[in-house]
Formats: sequence, structure tokens, C-alpha cells
Amino acid sequence: MQHLKVADPQNTVIMVQPENEAGTYGSVRDFSPVAQKLFDGPVPAALLKKFRKPAGSWKQVFGADADEYFHAWSIARYIEEIAAAGKAVKPVPMYVNAALASAFGRQAATTYSSGGPIHHVIDVYKAAAPSLDLVAPDIYARDHAAYLEYLKLYGRADNALLIPETGNAPEFARYFYPVVGKGGLGFAPFGMDDSGYYNFPLGAKTLDAPTMELFARNYRVFEPMMREWAKLAFAGKTWGVAEPTDPKAEHRQVMDLGKYRATATFGQYQFGTDKPTGNPQPTGGLAIAAIGADEYLVTGFDTRVSFALADANSGRSMLYDRVEEGHYDAQGHWVFDRVLNGDQTDYGINFTDRAQVLHVKLGSYKGNPVIPVGNPN
Repeated sequence: MQHLKVADPQNTVIMVQPENEAGTYGSVRDFSPVAQKLFDGPVPAALLKKFRKPAGSWKQVFGADADEYFHAWSIARYIEEIAAAGKAVKPVPMYVNAALASAFGRQAATTYSSGGPIHHVIDVYKAAAPSLDLVAPDIYARDHAAYLEYLKLYGRADNALLIPETGNAPEFARYFYPVVGKGGLGFAPFGMDDSGYYNFPLGAKTLDAPTMELFARNYRVFEPMMREWAKLAFAGKTWGVAEPTDPKAEHRQVMDLGKYRATATFGQYQFGTDKPTGNPQPTGGLAIAAIGADEYLVTGFDTRVSFALADANSGRSMLYDRVEEGHYDAQGHWVFDRVLNGDQTDYGINFTDRAQVLHVKLGSYKGNPVIPVGNPN
């Protein structure tokens, strides 16, 4: 931090990670005589206040969780000393990342990085290390349900969502969209360097050009509008989905936008009402931001999205008032490029492998739509 204070006055470095994937594998905690004496002693007041617990020993206060909570507190207090000392020199935001436990249920603490910022000890870290601005998950789970669960566990009102590491295999690229949809600060695939070293099975076997492109296209789309999107996300007006792999999901994801509902489907022709069957590999992702009462900014790849009124019994019908493609200029102004016509929106709005950013303006009217005779739709 002393070096950054001198060498980086323009704040090129915007965050610092004082420790990487802290914790212990194979043992729930330190059982040395010094540690045992502390474990048998009283729980620190800051932790009692955080959990609203009466005073007592670690075992008395936390029962079956005592060993792991004690270890998490001890490691987090050590990290706090480092983070606080660094911030005293230059107050750059600081975070630590977690090597994760299972997203569902509780596994034995000896089978993961016990004492690290695992999701069920986030509150311990908040109490022990107030100089940390957030704790963040390193997500290498390929499973769609598990990935989204980690986003929910770490994206909290008191903990901004950041993905400092994730897999670099093709199927991970689509998770960019639920991350930005949940207001994530960043999304960083691990090991994208051209070094010949690959971390399979956590990531790709090799980093070929098509794999790199699946990640690169997301950043190309968002870079011109990153500040505009950040403002919308901060206001809580963004949503995002990734193509599911669970057959029960029927290759669709639904977003509740309030007055409207948006349904993303995957693996359909751009024209017609064929059943979604999923893309050849799961590459679909979509993000939506509310920019007005009935207006949305929409972008994504390999996805069809259809809007509808959330209240199906309102006695009103919805229409696409205007769907225009465009981009943001360097000053953050929307620049109109073209209008999508009826044939391009009759069956929903289709995002292919081509980059598109759309402004979608919706409207509604009283009554049901008139369907011409002979039109099966």
C-alpha cells in the first residue's frame, strides 16, 4: 500500500485483496494448546453483539458450529490487522475471496477451507474484519442451480457481489449475465493468460479462440455502457439469467420486473413458436435494466426473450410500442441505430451470436388482442 500510494496516484488499482482463499483443509481448526485455551475462553464481545448471543465459551455460545466459528474469527482477525494497516496508508477498498463449500446443505468442515469466508460464516467475518469491504466467492461450480445459489448467498445487503474468480470453460461465460443482473461489481474468469497452463477440471482443457470469444463478447457489449449500467444496478433495477441445464427448467428462465414479466428461452428458431430445446452447449445469457416505467434496456446472446403483463387477469393486453437497437456514446447518451419491425418481434426478441443492445418500450391497452382468422398464433 505504501508503494501504491506513491506509484498509483491515479488509482489504477481500485481494489486490493490482502489474502487469497484463506482457511485450513483437513482440520476444522487449530488444536494447539494456545488455541485450545482461547477456545475454552469467552467469545469476543463484537461477535456476541453481531449474533445477539449471551456471553459464554465458544462451545456454550455456538454449539456444533463453535470449532469453525472460532477458526473463522481467528483468521479474519489476522486479516483485519493487515487490511486496517493497509487502509491507514491508502484507503482503497479491500476484500477477501473464498474457496467454497457446497452451496446446499452443510458438509463436514474438514472437507473444505474451514475458517475461510465460507457463506455460513460471512457474519463472523463482518464482525471480525470491519476493514474488509466485502467477501467474495470463487465459483467453479458448473451446475446452474449451485452457481445461482452462490450469487444469492454472497450478494447481500451488507455485502456487494463480486466474482473475483470463476471457471474459464465455455459454459461459465453465460453466468456473466446473472452476475451483472444482480448488480455484481465484477466477473473475472480465472487463468485467461496465454501461458499454456490450464486448471482443468476446474476450467477449460485448453483456451482456444471460440472459448475466449464467449467471454470477450460479453465485455465488448457492456464496456460502452458500463457506467450507465452501474447506475441502474445501484438503483436495484437490473435482472439477469443464464441458460439452465436442469431438465425441470424446460430451457426457460423467468424474471419478475414488477408490472411486467420477462421469459427467457433457449434453443429456438428466431421465427415461430417451436419448443425451446436448449442451445447445443449452454451459452445463452440475458440481462435487463429498467430505464423507465415501461422501458427496458435489454442485451444478451443466444436467447429469446418475451415480455408479458405480470397480472394475467388485469383485463389488459401488452404490446411492443417500440423496439430499437442502438448504443451508448462516450458521453453516456443513447444513440439510435435502427428500429426492429413486427417480423423481428412477433415471437419475442431474439438475441443471436451477434452483439445487440436494445431499448424496449412496452405498452398496454384494455381488452384482449384481436387474432386474425387463420393465424395460429
